[in-house]
Amino acid sequence: MPPASRFKFLAFALGALSAALPLLCAQETGAPEGPRVMLPPFVVQGAVPWRYAHPPGFEVLSLWTDSKTESFANGILAARQLFDAVLPPEFQVQFSVPTAYLLVPDIGTDALPGPLMAQVLAHPAAGGATPTRVSFMTNLMLPDRDSMVVFAVLPGGPIDPTRVVYSNDRVRLALERRVPTLPRWFAGGFYDLYTGMAFVRGGAETGTAGWMSRQQADALAEDPEMPRQLMPLAELFADPPPDAPEEAPARAMLRQAEASLFIRWALDGQGSPRRAALWQLVTESSAGPVTEGRFKALFGEDYGSVLNDLSDYLPWALTHSLRLTPSQPPADADIRMREATPAEIGRIKGDWERLEMDRVALQFPELVPKYRERAEATFKFASQDAKTDPGLLAVMGLFYLDCGKPAQADPFLRAAAAGHVVRPRVYYEMARLFFAELTKVQPASAQGHLNSGQAAALLGLLDQARALTPALPEVYGLYSEIAMATDAQPGPALLKIIREGAQLFPKNPPLLYNAAAMLARSGDVAAANEILKKGLEIPAEPALRAKMANLQAAIASALRSQSAPAGAQ
Repeated sequence: MPPASRFKFLAFALGALSAALPLLCAQETGAPEGPRVMLPPFVVQGAVPWRYAHPPGFEVLSLWTDSKTESFANGILAARQLFDAVLPPEFQVQFSVPTAYLLVPDIGTDALPGPLMAQVLAHPAAGGATPTRVSFMTNLMLPDRDSMVVFAVLPGGPIDPTRVVYSNDRVRLALERRVPTLPRWFAGGFYDLYTGMAFVRGGAETGTAGWMSRQQADALAEDPEMPRQLMPLAELFADPPPDAPEEAPARAMLRQAEASLFIRWALDGQGSPRRAALWQLVTESSAGPVTEGRFKALFGEDYGSVLNDLSDYLPWALTHSLRLTPSQPPADADIRMREATPAEIGRIKGDWERLEMDRVALQFPELVPKYRERAEATFKFASQDAKTDPGLLAVMGLFYLDCGKPAQADPFLRAAAAGHVVRPRVYYEMARLFFAELTKVQPASAQGHLNSGQAAALLGLLDQARALTPALPEVYGLYSEIAMATDAQPGPALLKIIREGAQLFPKNPPLLYNAAAMLARSGDVAAANEILKKGLEIPAEPALRAKMANLQAAIASALRSQSAPAGAQ
């Protein structure tokens, strides 16, 4: 995912309360109204009465009152249960690290130093206009590769737990980061369906379907016999080839609208066999293309028949809403608030401030030192009383890595791993740093430069990362690099992991090439050839595509030699 798309505003919406969360101005310049510069917030420092709770699946570090924090936490639990009724958890990204919510009553408005303020206000805003104001964001979600922190400012009114819902951006992240990657038609279609949903009375109301335009939707709703154009399902379910031109906007709009319609049709009807068929189709499509024969086995109809069903269903969907409910109504949990420990404050608040540095660096790199100072102050304050907490040590290690200081990060990462921290990135980063150290003398591509003990230590770290979620493609890439750097042939267990990586990340060309090269070296040329076929079907850098094609040609030559009759060479 490109850096600019890692950060999404409003990671959750507080239903009707979302409108009551205005952006608070950190500093007004006195100049006439003009474009506003938006910055991640500064969070209050020092000894303040932070409160903590750990409901199932997430953590809360709060300066709100206990009653409001408990209401909010119960709202998150209910929102998750409702969302799971719409999209089963197995089709969402899963984090072994609990999502952390950082809740403050207002934003610390420490004034930026004068020179920095001048630089920020001189920075052109969107459209090229010069900004006149600086404001801090009141709701923001910052994801890392293996975790997520959400920041929110207390709304003005009471918190109604029944109005807390996942925002569109939170849903987009759940779809985009799921492993294996969801089929494009499903991710786009489901997102389109979700954006029209309202969560009321313990269920999700989809609302009426949208279509290509409001005029077309109104005309079809009024006259169900009106001609309508639908895309063939074979085209809807197919990913475009690497060299395909960009799809025309109208065609892309039809693709998303029809995918949304298909998902709505499949979900319609409590207990309908189409629901089970849909989820099985998504599961199988995540692993690779599904044939029309398999589709017919799942839905009992071929593409043409289902397309007719969709055409007949469209006028109905344009005038009727679909209600989706969980198997059990949401129930309040027993949220137990208590005083936060220094380790919890440092871990959650410090992680938030660490991620803010990346967010600020995208647009205002000159402000990164200011945010770095805040994080360092948080870690210093927390580590006075929590020198051995694995979670805090992990965040500190990742912080120094992000600052480009691997030597300072190393002892923190080692201590966190020794404490069995639940953080996939910690084990991967340790393995990466150790591998880089071992390859200083010889390049990583030099076969045999790792002895068995070194390889075992590295693979052990990766095994710990692999045991946690989400699966990280870089972990599987490093498995292959380590295997290629040893003299010994990889055993069955390691080859199984390498195949697993290719299955989980079928659209990652570098990973596919490394996996194919490793399998070819081990003698499994048939499996390597299948991986290369998939790799050459997706976009990749020209140099990498050439390497994949050359390896495929070498494998084809080897397969021909194996099948040639004795004495025919």
